[in-house]
Amino acid sequence: VDPQARLADRKLLLAAAERHLPGVLAERARELIAQLGSAAAPLALDGARVLWEDEPVAALRPGRSVLTPQLALDDSLSALAPGQRVEIEAALGRWLDGTLAALQPLHALHHASTDAAGGPELRALLIRLVEAGGMLPRQDSGLDRLDKIQRDRLRRLGVTVGALDLFMPAMLKPAALGAWRTLLAVRGTVIPAPVPTMPPVVALAGKAPPPPGYRALGRQAIRMDIAEKLLRLAHGARVAAGSKPFVLDPALAVSTGLSTLAYAQLLRLGGFTATVPRPLADGQFGPPRPPLWRWRPVRREEPASGQPATAPASGAFAALADLVR
Repeated sequence: VDPQARLADRKLLLAAAERHLPGVLAERARELIAQLGSAAAPLALDGARVLWEDEPVAALRPGRSVLTPQLALDDSLSALAPGQRVEIEAALGRWLDGTLAALQPLHALHHASTDAAGGPELRALLIRLVEAGGMLPRQDSGLDRLDKIQRDRLRRLGVTVGALDLFMPAMLKPAALGAWRTLLAVRGTVIPAPVPTMPPVVALAGKAPPPPGYRALGRQAIRMDIAEKLLRLAHGARVAAGSKPFVLDPALAVSTGLSTLAYAQLLRLGGFTATVPRPLADGQFGPPRPPLWRWRPVRREEPASGQPATAPASGAFAALADLVR
C-alpha cells in the first residue's frame, strides 16, 4: 500500500489485497507443485536453504544423522491451505531424495556400520568414513586394527585402501561432493567448494586447504585416486628392481600437471627416498643423472601442506636434494 495513502484508503486497499491473496497464493502453490513433479524442477540449494525462483521455500535442518537432514517449509508458506502444504512438503522430499542420491555409497557404509557381524573395529572405521564423506587419511584411521576378513569387507563396500588415504572413488565425483557439502552446511560446517570438473591436479592459493577429494602437496593438490595411481606405479618399479635402487620416470606425474617438487613430496610421503647423483664434473657432458630411489615403510606421515624447499637453479630433479636432506 502506498505509504502516502489516507487511512481510509489504506484500509480499503488492505482489505482488497486480503481478499485476493488466498487465490494468488493457491495459484502459486499449484505452479510450484506442478514444477516439482517435473524431472528438472527449477530448485536450487543455497547452503541449507531450498530456493524456488530465488525465493526460499524450505530449509534443511539437522536430523538423526548427517545423512538424514530434515526438511522444514519456509514460514512464507504458512498461509497456504494445509492440504497444499502437505503436498508441497511431499514433493520437496522426493526432490531432495533425488538431489542427494549421489550419496548412496555413504548410505551403504552407514548401513554396514550397524551390522554387529562386522566387528567393533570395522564399525568404528565405517562411522568415521561416513562422517568424513568417505575420505580419511590412512594414518590413525584404525585400519591397522582390522583383520583380513574385515579389510576384504571394507573393499567390497567400495573403499579403496591407498598408501596415504582411504577413499571411495564414487565420492570423488562433482555430484557426490556437492551433495556432501550441502549436508555439512546443514550442520554449520564450511568446507571448500568442490572443483566442478575434478581435474587430477589443482593449484592452491596461499595456505588454503585443499578441496574435498584432494591431498595437499605444497602449492598444489592432487586428487586422491591419482595420487594412489602414481604411488602404485612407483611400487611397481620398486618390485621390478628387486633390492637395487631404481629410477622413476616422472612423465606421467608431469602430464597430470604435477610439479617436480610436488611429485617428490608425494613420493616422500609414500615412503620413498632418493639419492641424488653428483653433478657432472667439469669437462663431462650429457644429461643429468636421474635420482636413484629406495623405499622403506612409512613410520609416520609428514604434513602434506608444508611448502617444499626452493629448487636450485639447475636440473629438473635437483630440488630433490633438499627434500632428501
